[in-house]
Amino acid sequence: AQLYGTSATLEHHHFNHAVMILQSEGHNIFANLSSKEYSDLMQLLKQSILATDLTLYFERRTEFFELVSKGEYDWNVKNHRDIFRSMLMTACDLGTWT
Repeated sequence: AQLYGTSATLEHHHFNHAVMILQSEGHNIFANLSSKEYSDLMQLLKQSILATDLTLYFERRTEFFELVSKGEYDWNVKNHRDIFRSMLMTACDLGTWT
């Protein structure tokens, strides 16, 4: 917990382990990406893994359901896509146990 702070400790560990694997010899499948593309991809990977933290899920769940119930969800809005991805990541994460 001291290494990652007090929130999403396991999820931070999973992200760091994924990066370690991706940067090891023979596993750098993103070697041909530009620096910007790689940075964007790593940010997306981190957000996706951290989204599996249930504390974050419950915070974003309310916002997601409000957008959907009011008919305001817009696939063209990046933040809306980010919230949706977070919901999917949690569903997949929890689905591994059922």
